[in-house]
Amino acid sequence: LGMAFHPDYPASPYAYVGYVDRDGSTRVVRYSLLDADRLDPDSAQLVLGPVVQADPIHNGGSLAFAHDGTLFVGMGDGGHAYDTGPG
Repeated sequence: LGMAFHPDYPASPYAYVGYVDRDGSTRVVRYSLLDADRLDPDSAQLVLGPVVQADPIHNGGSLAFAHDGTLFVGMGDGGHAYDTGPG
């Protein structure tokens, strides 16, 4: 759902990828870059997760680094389809 490069890229050749796994949980994984166009699939390191979502929709995926290097992860509101459920 989202991707961000390390704030010191290209000196630190990492990309952070946020996604929803097959169980519906959110994960953020760090990958090394093989070059400017390819991530190394064997370098995956879990940074966050699995974060269980309340519902399989309304999940966000925005990733962004602040000026101080803090990684922010937008995960959505976990709402229900058409907002018909409680909450």
